[in-house]
Amino acid sequence: MKHSFRNLVCFVFILCLFPFSALATPAADLTTDKVEKWVDGNRYIVYPKFVANDPARKETADRLNRYIYNTAHIGEYLQLLPSVQAGGTGLVVSYNQSKSHQFYQGDQRIYSLLITATGKMLQGRPGTVYYPMVLDCNTGDPITFDQLFTDPDGAKAFIEQYMLDVVEPTLSTYLENNQLLPVPWDRFYLPGEGMITFYYDKDQLSFLSGHPGAVTFRFSELWDYLDTSADGIPMQFIGRGNQFDQYSSPSDLSYWKEDVQQKLLLGHIPGLDNFPFGPPSIEWTVEQLKRDYRVTVDSSFYPGGACIEVENPECRGTLLLTDADELNITGVLASRVDMYGIITGKTTLQEAKALLGIPSAELPFSQAAADLYLVCPGTAAIYSYQNEFASVSLTLYADESNVVQYIKLSQN
Repeated sequence: MKHSFRNLVCFVFILCLFPFSALATPAADLTTDKVEKWVDGNRYIVYPKFVANDPARKETADRLNRYIYNTAHIGEYLQLLPSVQAGGTGLVVSYNQSKSHQFYQGDQRIYSLLITATGKMLQGRPGTVYYPMVLDCNTGDPITFDQLFTDPDGAKAFIEQYMLDVVEPTLSTYLENNQLLPVPWDRFYLPGEGMITFYYDKDQLSFLSGHPGAVTFRFSELWDYLDTSADGIPMQFIGRGNQFDQYSSPSDLSYWKEDVQQKLLLGHIPGLDNFPFGPPSIEWTVEQLKRDYRVTVDSSFYPGGACIEVENPECRGTLLLTDADELNITGVLASRVDMYGIITGKTTLQEAKALLGIPSAELPFSQAAADLYLVCPGTAAIYSYQNEFASVSLTLYADESNVVQYIKLSQN
């Protein structure tokens, strides 16, 4: 006991010899704050502002602030706000942001911003307009599309063809504005978790809700053209500090399995993390889904209930499954997801099983069954997970070439 006390005293004495600056985390020289102008809950403007904690960074902070202020027409909205009457369409200017991993380390300081204005517009009828931007906080300059890619011309050609072959057939015939080309190359946002979203002017492309159109790509769909080097801008927006991300092979497979299982039991598929109001969960109600997301088409039949598609671009390729009464979400079916190393359209069933282990059941899936369950013919591999709070099934649907094309999470 005497030795323990003596060791403790010695440790405290040695600790006191260190300067406090060595123990404290150094302050970031450039941070973000927010500016708020409120009238009420239906009339307000909120936008970000850079703050230079180091005088040497003031010029860069001012440059970034001017760019944001001018690009999103903040001054004009501030002038408009007092004229917006109570009880009308209102005016709400808000924002979403995403920062690179290295933002506070002074290396890859990349800041991605999406400012949204809804309600009374600067011109024309009430509506919604988006102002996406990606900024280099070392220089104060905007990031261009080409800076994300080692082969920007190849990426543009691929994206344009993908828009015509894959996205265009999914557009409603009731759309008034349905032009996917030209792609707005300078209007993109990096929301994190390995995605890039292009935002259109509503006069070119709009959704049934009237919101301006937008198309989201997963990085895995653009992988052959992206700058995937460690210092590449796209790689700074993957994982966001999580133990695992969509594209890295797990170094500790048992820990990987535990992490995936925890997320599944919480009710959502790992990799579907960037929905605007959180990952789609089998804990949701249909009422909550319709309140938070834009559901502009009627539900469709799905065995045991129905399926619902939402309009938000990040959700393309994802269906929310319901119970027979269409009251609760009971499952999530995704055809576009990068599930921590299991990538739809790329990962084989054998590769997936090497990560997840032996499934509880593995069944052949006919064309008739695939049509009924809105998946592909081939093989269904089913995994079961449970704890004292939940019991769920994860099903991987592989096509006849044995490539996983769909992933479904459902309540047992």
